[in-house]
Amino acid sequence: MRTVTLEVASREAVTRRTLAAFGERKQGAYLSFATPELLWSVLTAWRRDILRAMAGAGSMSIRDAARRVRRAVKAVQGECVHCSMPASCAGPPMARSSFRMMRCG
Repeated sequence: MRTVTLEVASREAVTRRTLAAFGERKQGAYLSFATPELLWSVLTAWRRDILRAMAGAGSMSIRDAARRVRRAVKAVQGECVHCSMPASCAGPPMARSSFRMMRCG
């Protein structure tokens, strides 16, 4: 598993992190958004339900995630593959939160 950090960040902050990465300093995996509205447009209500169900539970299979949200495994897997769905979070609202990336497939 790897951690992906979702954040609302300025263009300058993203540029600094990118330049540091080119300088061979590990930065980790980030998905940065210019505004909270853009972040929430990607994390639809359905995806937030999955995140809430998995919050604090550590890594888990897609089948376990589907069981927790009472949805079909294929539907949860489809969301996971479609948007590289993170698997656990501290929960909204967030300006910066870390997620565990779920392997799909």
